[in-house]
Amino acid sequence: MVPCHVCDSPRLEPVPATTRPLGVVSSDVQTVEGRVAWAVCARCGTIQKVIDGDWHRLAEGIYQRYRINHQAAGQEPRLFNTPFGSGPRTEILLKYLLRLIDLPPAGELLDIGCSNGNLLKSFHRIRPEWDLYGYEISDLWKEEVLALPGVRGFHAGTDVSYPFRYDLITVCHVLEHVPNPAAFLRPLLANLAPAGRLVVIVPNIRQNPIDLLIADHCSHFDAASLDRVLRVSGLPATDLTARAIPKELIAMAGPAEGETKKSWSDEPAVPADKLCGDYFRLFDGVREAARAARAEASSFGIMGSSIAAAWLAHEIGEVAFFADEDESRRGNQLMGRPIVTLTEVPAGATVFIPMSRNVAERIIARAGRLPIEFRYLDWNRVDPVPGVVRPPSQAQEARRRA
Repeated sequence: MVPCHVCDSPRLEPVPATTRPLGVVSSDVQTVEGRVAWAVCARCGTIQKVIDGDWHRLAEGIYQRYRINHQAAGQEPRLFNTPFGSGPRTEILLKYLLRLIDLPPAGELLDIGCSNGNLLKSFHRIRPEWDLYGYEISDLWKEEVLALPGVRGFHAGTDVSYPFRYDLITVCHVLEHVPNPAAFLRPLLANLAPAGRLVVIVPNIRQNPIDLLIADHCSHFDAASLDRVLRVSGLPATDLTARAIPKELIAMAGPAEGETKKSWSDEPAVPADKLCGDYFRLFDGVREAARAARAEASSFGIMGSSIAAAWLAHEIGEVAFFADEDESRRGNQLMGRPIVTLTEVPAGATVFIPMSRNVAERIIARAGRLPIEFRYLDWNRVDPVPGVVRPPSQAQEARRRA
């Protein structure tokens, strides 16, 4: 067993998945031929992939063919029913940040992990006088990013020396990809202006089970493990929340103003290995329920066109379409199947929702009287508190095993 890539402890405890192998999906929502191993660090408690040669080869293969938001022709995902309304992910993020800090009319922003520049575009709309800079591991999107209004520079590579001290540095959905995340963050301290802020966003494993099945995500953070990484890096969080964006953690580091605020959604102290075990059983349940629904359907589709939908389609096959409420994905394809709106689903078709029960019920309510047979796993829920999978009742378990 290799050591923990977060704290270097040699005490990684393997987490067995299930009796049936689980497939994995890349973070850009493509199927992956390969297997990963999961572990929990006995010292720092971080849930993680085992970072060995197989994982490095798997991740490198993913990044060589990476297609950002391909199922929406490059447009970023839209979020629904957040505390800050619905809309593109970066716009929701910036609405939250503007409630925390008073961004001056002019300044300098460095967006690490900028991909094709969605955050830079959104930021320019609210602060058009700022100078913007992007960083990516490769120069795949260099020309596209440099063509954006307000962008003054683009950096790429694995050993970058940033030329300025920035008023705002954003690291959005990067740390979960990076072995030794504290070492990745530590040099950024020298690039923050005296009153500068660092913003970090990662998936929240306590609210987002499917993150375990993203092959190139090597760390699966909860609030405690993210807080620990920031402290060790020399950039302790002044604000950390699990409530602003569904299934994500947002942390801010920089000069503290008064008492530090850490809103962790009252996440319970469920042991990490138990949480993984619950999630693996949940994946098995979703897969079995979807197979049963498909066997009874004349036309079968899956709700969504992101990680959970791609994973489930890869697991069960024979999916005719994907249904999505995000209009930007209408008319595009995922895994060679069409993405349709709910109004375009064939009458009488069955649509399986690979999401929690409360999310499924909201989707069904919004669908109203559309002639769709919706199915979902009724014990797929994380209430009454995030991070807890409520196990099935004895009757549900008996039906699952039948």
